[in-house]
Amino acid sequence: MDVNYRTRKNIDDAIRKCGYGKASAGKVIAELSFGFWRQLTTNAMEKSMWVPYLHTAFPQGTSRRSIDAQVSAVNELRNRIAHHEPLFGPTVDPESVCGEMMDCLLLVAPSVHTYVQRTSTVDGALAARP
Repeated sequence: MDVNYRTRKNIDDAIRKCGYGKASAGKVIAELSFGFWRQLTTNAMEKSMWVPYLHTAFPQGTSRRSIDAQVSAVNELRNRIAHHEPLFGPTVDPESVCGEMMDCLLLVAPSVHTYVQRTSTVDGALAARP
């Protein structure tokens, strides 16, 4: 079984949508869904993506399993938002997920983490529970 079939197909589809040879890397990346990126940290992708490539985006010793749990929580919250489902309830804790997002962002892009921390209004919105 080819665990990378769907990944390659998603990339091929994105390149096609962006005009094949005219497709810049930035346009192709923007065309890929969050689900595409979420799958890259799963156990199925450990040997084909994490070990040879993705681990280098994180500080040495970062656990794929830990990153996958964080990305999975973010994906679940994102899907609840996208499908207009309740955010506050027994299965999802948005405050915890936001914390996990920020932890992951700190590992990948510390300067972006600092910027988001200074400018985000999410904590205030979560506290108000509108």
